[in-house]
Amino acid sequence: MVQVRQRDPRVWVAQLCAVAAVVCAGYVPHSLVLAERTGERETAEQQARLHEAWDEPLVRPAADSAPAGAVPEPAPVTPTDEIDGVARLTIPALGDDWNYVAVDGVGLNDIRFGPGHDPRTEYPGEVGNAVFAAHRDGYGSPFNELPVMKACDAVVVETREATYTYHVVPDVGNGRAGQARECFDADTTATLASAVYAQVPGVHVVSPTDVDVLEPVPGSFAQATIPFITLYTCHPEHSNAQRLVVHAALAKTERRTTP
Repeated sequence: MVQVRQRDPRVWVAQLCAVAAVVCAGYVPHSLVLAERTGERETAEQQARLHEAWDEPLVRPAADSAPAGAVPEPAPVTPTDEIDGVARLTIPALGDDWNYVAVDGVGLNDIRFGPGHDPRTEYPGEVGNAVFAAHRDGYGSPFNELPVMKACDAVVVETREATYTYHVVPDVGNGRAGQARECFDADTTATLASAVYAQVPGVHVVSPTDVDVLEPVPGSFAQATIPFITLYTCHPEHSNAQRLVVHAALAKTERRTTP
């Protein structure tokens, strides 16, 4: 049986409300100018540092000498420097240069400089729902253009283990299966048409209390069977009245190799 992280509903709701409050923080008018002026510069500087650290190759320490004919134990793979990022996100639909290193955390200090992964949710590639939150205004505004995303747009997530390509799921309704076949294989297309996933939309707007969109099966308490990713921010721009949510399902996994 596929194991999915267990979530206490009472704690989960409280935590998600806290995440939403952080993501939407700073939207009062008097703070916008300051957030934009200081945030853009700080975000660029921090992202440059994160990218530099992320691009450091993983190296294998030299193995100790062993007797002739002996098979040496494989040396553990360790980074050459501290890695602050949990994943690098690339979304081509948001621009050729849109890519951010995401940190593991969704506190105010975590998402000041880019997207953050909620560590209480699944990680990229895992069955369930990996949730990433980011600001829509200020601090680089990583998720400001999320409303332009549409069915089959790619969300590429690079981790130390693999590169995962997710695609935004088609809208609910007639034609969903036909659209899904354009970017998913037959098995995933069938799963998205199943009773468990048939009502999961791609890009949609919800109220702040609709926190079930961040469950392992978005919008449901059913058992997850495939990996999803959810991008989460406030809506509309300069407001915290609603939440903008993008759901995408895993389409391809490419395992990384190390020297």
